[in-house]
Amino acid sequence: MLRRSRGTAIQRSFRDSEFDVRLGPGIGPPGNPHRVLDPSGPSVGHVFRPSTEELWLDRTASSSGETWTAFVAQGVHHILTGFDHLAFVISLVLVVTSLRELALVITSFTLAHSITLALGALDIVCPPAAFIEPTICVTILFVAIENLILARGVSLPSLRWRPTLTFAFGLIHGFGFSNQLRELGLRAHGLAKTLVAFNLGVELGQLLVVLPLFFALGYIVKWFTNPSRAKRRIVFGTSGIVAALALVWLTERITDTHILPFG
Repeated sequence: MLRRSRGTAIQRSFRDSEFDVRLGPGIGPPGNPHRVLDPSGPSVGHVFRPSTEELWLDRTASSSGETWTAFVAQGVHHILTGFDHLAFVISLVLVVTSLRELALVITSFTLAHSITLALGALDIVCPPAAFIEPTICVTILFVAIENLILARGVSLPSLRWRPTLTFAFGLIHGFGFSNQLRELGLRAHGLAKTLVAFNLGVELGQLLVVLPLFFALGYIVKWFTNPSRAKRRIVFGTSGIVAALALVWLTERITDTHILPFG
C-alpha cells in the first residue's frame, strides 16, 4: 500500500505482493511521478494525484502504461509552467513569417534540446545548474534584443542564422529539461521509455503554445490598416517584456534571490 503522508520518505514493509511507502513533502508536490523501488524486483511507477491518499500495488502487475502517461504529462506540465522556456519559444515565433520558417526554427530547437536532454538524463554530460540556469536567461535576452532591433526597422544579417542560433541555444535549454527530469529520481529500469515520454510531453506542450500564437498573430495584424507596422509594434512590446523578464530571472539566478513569483 502506498500512502501519502507527512514526514520523511520511509520504507514501511515489503511482502510478497504489496508494500507500504510513505512520501514526505520533500519528495515533491502531488501529481509528480514517483518511482517506487522494490529491492527484490523492478521499479514500479505511480503518480500521486491530489485525490490519491493510498494505493495498493502488486509488483507482478505492469504499470508501464501509467508511468508513460505520467511522464508525458510531466513534459507538457514542465514546458507550460516553465516560463523561461516559454519566453524563449514565444520570442522565436514573434518574427517568423511563414509556416516553413516556423517549422525550421522549432525543429532546430527540438533536435537540440532532445540531444542534451538525453545526455543529461543519462548522466553522460551534466553541466551544473548554477551555470545552465543563468545561461538560459542569457539566450532569452539575446533573442529578445534581436527582436527589438528588428522591430525598429533595422536589418540584421544574423536573422538568416537564427535556426543555427536556435539549435545552439536549444542545447542549453535541453540541459535545463534534463535537470528537471533527473530530479524525479530516475533509475536505469525503464529509463529509455521515461526519457522518450518526457521529451514527447515537452514537444506537445511546445506545440500547444507555438501554433496558436503563430496563427493568432497573423490573424490579429490583418485587422490593422497597416499590418506591417502593427506587427512591428506587437513584436517590440512583447520582446520588451520578455527582455525585462530575462534580466530579472538572470539577476535572481546569479544572486540566488527571488524577485518574481514565477520563472
